[in-house]
Amino acid sequence: MAVAYASHQTATSNTIGAGLTITKPTSLAVGDLMIAFLWGGRNAGDWSTLSGWTKLGSAVTTDGTDANMTVLAKVADSGDTAASDFTFTPHASHEEKFGLVARITGTFSAGIGSLIVSDFDTDVTSSATGGVTPVAANSLLLMGVINHTAAAAGGGNAVTNNNPSWTTQVADFVNTAVDMGYNLATATFTVSTATGGYSWSNGALSGACLISVSESTDVTVSPTVISTTMNIIAPTVTGGATVTPAVIGLTATVQAPTVTTAEPKWKNPDKSSAPNWSNPDKS
Repeated sequence: MAVAYASHQTATSNTIGAGLTITKPTSLAVGDLMIAFLWGGRNAGDWSTLSGWTKLGSAVTTDGTDANMTVLAKVADSGDTAASDFTFTPHASHEEKFGLVARITGTFSAGIGSLIVSDFDTDVTSSATGGVTPVAANSLLLMGVINHTAAAAGGGNAVTNNNPSWTTQVADFVNTAVDMGYNLATATFTVSTATGGYSWSNGALSGACLISVSESTDVTVSPTVISTTMNIIAPTVTGGATVTPAVIGLTATVQAPTVTTAEPKWKNPDKSSAPNWSNPDKS
């Protein structure tokens, strides 16, 4: 199964400090990859990482009033498919908020850490130099952008090398006292070489990211057990002799140790027998 952007759900809020609840993506199944793009205005602080999710990174813009884009990911389990929505916690000072949870299909048994490559850049204008090198060909690229404009961020998305055809998933802005523009575009990258830098057409100072998602590759090893045969060359016996026995047994014998005790420097002779000296006549 090729990795593909299948669906997403979004939500928006202009209430400072309030969490953002996003309905789960349509047809979410166990094993699907979920990626949450969370945009917040008026502060550069990150969104909190929801329990069970992995933070891929964040990018900010400090053009006037700061703004933040935080990206989280998770492989869906039975608890996620049974849930009706997900509630994400912004920085306490975020007022303008927009969030998106994408459903990405494919095989992700190898885990997020080995399949996702990402680059995040802060305060860049229309382009970023980082780029990514996908784990495998036919990976999914996701480019996210945030900035302060009364228009959609991003647009005109491109990478330097082997630029694919891009699809805009969301492009809009939250219109309050401080506008916040956001954009997410996706593409299939058919090679596994470096993308080079990436760019977008909106010239405002932005925070941006480029993410590559590859799927697990199954490998079959045959045979499953590798056998090794060892041959011992039979001896050649000349002269018509017969060797008996046909199998020679080896017996290992451990020689008993000999213990020698040194003689003491003095002796205490036996006094139970008669002495060997005499008392001569002195008359």
